[in-house]
Amino acid sequence: MVERENVLAKITTNTSAIIAVNLWGLACEVEDLQTLAHEHNLKLIFDSAHSFGAKTLSGDFLGNFGDAEVFSMHATKLFNSFEGGLVTTNDDDLAERLKGIRNFGITGQDIVSGWGSNYKLSEVHACFALRQLSKIEEVIDVYRENAKTYTSELNKAGLHGLRNWNATFLEHEGCTHSYICLEVTQEFPVQRDAVMNFLRTKNIYSKRYFYPGLQHCQPYASDFQPALPVTEKLCQEVLVLPTGTQVTKLDIKRIVDLLCSLASQFVDRASQMHSASISVDQSFLTERIMYLKIKKRESEELSAKYELDIEDIEQQMSIGKEES
Repeated sequence: MVERENVLAKITTNTSAIIAVNLWGLACEVEDLQTLAHEHNLKLIFDSAHSFGAKTLSGDFLGNFGDAEVFSMHATKLFNSFEGGLVTTNDDDLAERLKGIRNFGITGQDIVSGWGSNYKLSEVHACFALRQLSKIEEVIDVYRENAKTYTSELNKAGLHGLRNWNATFLEHEGCTHSYICLEVTQEFPVQRDAVMNFLRTKNIYSKRYFYPGLQHCQPYASDFQPALPVTEKLCQEVLVLPTGTQVTKLDIKRIVDLLCSLASQFVDRASQMHSASISVDQSFLTERIMYLKIKKRESEELSAKYELDIEDIEQQMSIGKEES
């Protein structure tokens, strides 16, 4: 009921919809949110990009909730078609609208009923997706086994300061564990970005999620800057480790052994690791500067135009006075 209460506190007379996220292969409290949306006559949309194949605690698959759910089929996802996505809905009218939108707004022979674009999968992508779908239970089993292996190895390693998100949900039959998610807290001897860079030197590609936070990206950074302390904390601590059907138990053991090796070096290299120059992607800052420069230039051009208009009006007023 935690999510329900948090959402309830945010509902105002201006609220028209609730957008909830099913993350890391785990369903959020979808039934509670669905009841809440119904009680307040609100639309309910789920971002389920990470959670194809996941189930709620009641055992129902995602894809059956809210007004619509959106799933990603990008190549990084457990269920993928190299690229693309899908929308599920139990609303027949919405389904018809979506069919038109994905096909240039075309709803019949020579009939264009509204706005749309080309959001269809190609035949090749669709064929690959169908092949993936026929093996989806086997794939999910692999991801769950990987989560168990990571948990076992991390428990044996006893690394202080690494929070293993997956460990909490190993007994949750509806979680696909499509991501292996660690939080590198301040108690760990090495900062998250240094851990990521160290692993990359060993040809292990880990990744920060979600970095940078959208509040630092355009157009949100200039128009919407709320205080998001939880988001900021996660952006600084979350690290996703490799998983998938090509990741073996030996691979997982090697990754955890490397984390142990890095942590053990801290005794002699504490100051070096925390003061070392870390290559961090700050492209979002460059993007923000460019955006602000554009806005500044537009403002200057608009200001100059106003000055010309003022001069022109003042000149007309001056001429009028002289003639009178």
